[in-house]
Amino acid sequence: MTALTTAADESFNKGGRLASFFILLLLLFTIVSGTGESVHSQLLKLGATLWDDYIILRTDMPAPSCEYQFDIESRLNQLEQESLSSGDDFDLFEETFDRAAARQSLVSQQQLCTEKHKAYLKNIEQVDGFVIAYRAIEHGFAAISLFAIDHQHIVLALMLLLSAGIATVKQHHIAFRTIETTKDHVVSLISQAIGNGALSYSAWHFYQGALTSGVSLTHPELTLSIVVGAAVLAAINLYHLVKPNKKLVRGGSTLKSLLSIPIYTFMLLAATHHFFITEGHFAGIAIFFTQLFQLTGLYVQIALYIWVGMLLKQTHLGERVFAIFKPWHLPPEILAVVAIALMAVPTAYTGASGIIIIALGAVVYSELRRVGTRRQLA
Repeated sequence: MTALTTAADESFNKGGRLASFFILLLLLFTIVSGTGESVHSQLLKLGATLWDDYIILRTDMPAPSCEYQFDIESRLNQLEQESLSSGDDFDLFEETFDRAAARQSLVSQQQLCTEKHKAYLKNIEQVDGFVIAYRAIEHGFAAISLFAIDHQHIVLALMLLLSAGIATVKQHHIAFRTIETTKDHVVSLISQAIGNGALSYSAWHFYQGALTSGVSLTHPELTLSIVVGAAVLAAINLYHLVKPNKKLVRGGSTLKSLLSIPIYTFMLLAATHHFFITEGHFAGIAIFFTQLFQLTGLYVQIALYIWVGMLLKQTHLGERVFAIFKPWHLPPEILAVVAIALMAVPTAYTGASGIIIIALGAVVYSELRRVGTRRQLA
């Protein structure tokens, strides 16, 4: 049994590393797509600077189908004969062919057609190898941008579900207290399984209801991903429930065990009670949950901010900055003011307070404690 548990834990760890790598790829895709959108905008501006008619040159102009080399007199005679031959059999209306008006119309058509052919020939002359290569690059970045915009919701859904899967496997959800006793274990995991199962059922009910009513969902793959993802999370909860940690203390308090339930589970359970029991509206949770993806760009940017902060934390940037002030032997209170200023200035210019706190927070604390600052001030 111990060997099986160890093997299962190793497979979970490998799966977590694989999921983390996949999340990294999603973040890189978001960066590339966002960069592609900006680069595409700059390429359009540069193209308009290099060629005055680049908006026209960036696509192949179709050849005009009209005829501009024709004899006007012959066409007038033809139109006059057609007018005479199509007269009224009962002679109720007498109509005469207006040759002057017809001539003016033919002249205008000929001039318009001539201008179209001139524009087409000018377009062919301007589209050389450099233009073809440039617009191919510009179209490539445009395709990347459009693909990213169309699939932003899927990127967020995959990122959210994979992150939730890793947190569920490792039991790293945010709660008021950690799982320490067997009662904490049972209460927390049963609550999580009920909440995740309710979300999966609600999404499935919402999907089936849309199919039954004939309403086409804008993104059906998003709803299906929630169905599958929440069901997988519930299955992981049940697996952990029957395979408890051997280090758990037996017994426990019922009230304290409620604090071990993750915060998101409390929200799911409250929504389940409201929609399932009070309202009888089983699709309600899924409807409100999918509203999260209406602000896809915002949440993906938050994920990027956190990632950048974690990357900066792995560097020695914070230590190098504080190394400048070490020879000065500043008092703890003055060093605290300096630390606040160092963190406030980049935050004011970038607005990325989360990045600065993640990247420099631990360094600031350790440096302030090193010079003898009391713990509360640090």
